[in-house]
Amino acid sequence: MALLALQGLRFFASNVKRVYGMHLGRFHAVVSDLVRHINAAKLIEALEEASSAIGEYAGNRDVGVLSRYRGAIDRAKEGSGITDPDLLQPFAQQVIEDLGLSGLVNPDFSEKLNAIVSQSNYDPAGLSEELKKYSETLTSKMRLLRQLENSLDKLDVEFERVGDGESEIGFLLPRTVVGNKLGDLSKEFDQLNRLARAIAEISGDTQDYEPDIRTIASSWWQVFLDLTPEQICIWVFAIERIVSLFKSNLEIKSLSNQLREQKMPPKITRLIEEEIDKRVKAEISKIAADIKKDHSKRRDQARMNELEIQLRQSLIYLAKRLNQGMRVEVNLAIPDDPETPVTGEDESVDQGILRQIELKKLEIAKLTDLRDRALAISREASGIDEDSPLLIETDLGPDEGQEMETPKAPRGDALGDS
Repeated sequence: MALLALQGLRFFASNVKRVYGMHLGRFHAVVSDLVRHINAAKLIEALEEASSAIGEYAGNRDVGVLSRYRGAIDRAKEGSGITDPDLLQPFAQQVIEDLGLSGLVNPDFSEKLNAIVSQSNYDPAGLSEELKKYSETLTSKMRLLRQLENSLDKLDVEFERVGDGESEIGFLLPRTVVGNKLGDLSKEFDQLNRLARAIAEISGDTQDYEPDIRTIASSWWQVFLDLTPEQICIWVFAIERIVSLFKSNLEIKSLSNQLREQKMPPKITRLIEEEIDKRVKAEISKIAADIKKDHSKRRDQARMNELEIQLRQSLIYLAKRLNQGMRVEVNLAIPDDPETPVTGEDESVDQGILRQIELKKLEIAKLTDLRDRALAISREASGIDEDSPLLIETDLGPDEGQEMETPKAPRGDALGDS
């Protein structure tokens, strides 16, 4: 058994160089989730049944057997679709791709299956054989994946996932954009820290707040920050708006580039570029203003105005990085629904307890909605084409890149009150 597990580890290690740059606890969690998903989907079993049914049909041309084959194919395609939110996140998708396991899930699985069916559509016996080969290939990969999970479990490898009451935001930054030098990474983290601190202070934290790093890894530069749901809400709102900004302006930017390539007069393309620049800056300013208006828990308006400026500058950085391929992942732990206490026939539940249960359910509903929005922005931000023209082509200027000095509060001014 130990030898088989070692062979499994060697297989994945030989096929994936970047796995070693991932955070092992998060990697362990993805492997476990993927095994659980494929076991529940009964993907390989459906393929084996499809192969058996179409092989039987080749011999007797029984329409009922053909129906069984089609049902198995439909179940296989349905089973390959991922519904687990954790497996839909950018980090998990990267692990699946890097381990060469994309064939076990959609869309790769369905595309491969459709190709097999299409190529052997008029040869039931040949189709049966091809489905059997595909099933055996996936069975081999699944065996290795289970061995890998078993090895990680038996070695007590850390297992990283948000727990009850926890929430986090993660950034997967392309090395090609950030750079590989210590100074490059220091500057990048400084930008993220500025934005995180501004959002945290707006949501009610103290001026000296800095986010805790939950995990960090290096295949891409990956950093996950421990944040409160209140902070997460602001991050999600900001990224939703930035993604919308891309959708509404990238087509115009592409048109400008095409006109330039067609040797149109520079004054025409310059007017378009200026209009895009004006739109983008105005929208980012509005995002910052809306965050200040809708999410601020501070009373000191002078400090809030300063934070709005800092936020606007940092959102420009965030928008540019998203345009350059940065992936964002937000994870929130959703508590179990509280259970209503069981009482006897002549007893009634205390109304105060019922009220607490209702409040807890409302809190869970809000967290669930926030997690759904977070998953949506993860997918949409990942869908921004890295080859798309940059909406924001310049870095922050030296003045804009400097940390704002924190003003000293006059004696007796409770700036931290909400």
